[in-house]
Amino acid sequence: MRQHPPVTVPRRPHAPGGTTRRTGDRRSTGARSLLAAAAAGVLLVACSPGQDGTGETAEAPVDDPDAVDDPDAADDPDDPEADGPLGEVTDDDGEAADREPPPADDVDAALPDGWVATVVEDDRTGPYLVGAPQDAVVWRVGDDLESLFMLAEGTDWWAFWQPRLVPLEPDIANVRAMIVASGDTVGIDPDEVLSIQVNLTPYDLDVEPEDADAIAEIYAAIFESQGSQVTATRVVDHDGPEVDEVAEVAHTLDPEVLDRDVRQRFVPIPEIGALWSVQCDGPAGADLADACDAALDAFRAPVT
Repeated sequence: MRQHPPVTVPRRPHAPGGTTRRTGDRRSTGARSLLAAAAAGVLLVACSPGQDGTGETAEAPVDDPDAVDDPDAADDPDDPEADGPLGEVTDDDGEAADREPPPADDVDAALPDGWVATVVEDDRTGPYLVGAPQDAVVWRVGDDLESLFMLAEGTDWWAFWQPRLVPLEPDIANVRAMIVASGDTVGIDPDEVLSIQVNLTPYDLDVEPEDADAIAEIYAAIFESQGSQVTATRVVDHDGPEVDEVAEVAHTLDPEVLDRDVRQRFVPIPEIGALWSVQCDGPAGADLADACDAALDAFRAPVT
């Protein structure tokens, strides 16, 4: 895969929800040795080696898995968008739907003007909290795709994601939600979109959940193996009950797949063996520092 020049992702000090402690590019040989073990249970961003994310956009959402551009994508165990074995980290008895959501007041107060702390209901995991622009579309796995189509139709983001979202099943999908806003709500090209994606996988890394440095190195190696250009890894203070620090990785996708800058933060929940991740992505080169700070800092996993 051809190499691309580094792209600098703008960074700003984090709001109270997450304070950056260390920044750097610390991908070690040791982290790469964990790649094979980590990849089996991983859900990553919109990047799958060998799959072309460009192409004509659909004229309308398609809810028939047999009608998607790549109907076998969800059955490929090496496909980062594929469904995963979430039984051990989600609720099969329906009790998760009755849990109280994480407190929103402090998160809401820290968000910029025009943003709100949004509770996303999920019968499998329990409700969680995401910060998003007020006019953003909140799509949960299993929802109809019409609202996303109306907002994002005509974009490369939609062309890539539409056929990958159609086959996802709420009981097992790693992708739990997409929160999508028009570019003009965050000060970028109005014909583009800001995407905030929430993912859940079992925690199966060969490092302790509290070792945020090692988690960042592992995911940086995985992203590079998929053709991304990693621009930064960092450890962030985490204002939550699960762990005190979490990993974040910034990278630029292979533009031949999808030309977007990504920041992804990983939140382990050791008590139940789960790994949540929330990512913020937009068109490569766009100034999304403030928006991504808000999105990543506001995420709160379900109360367990």
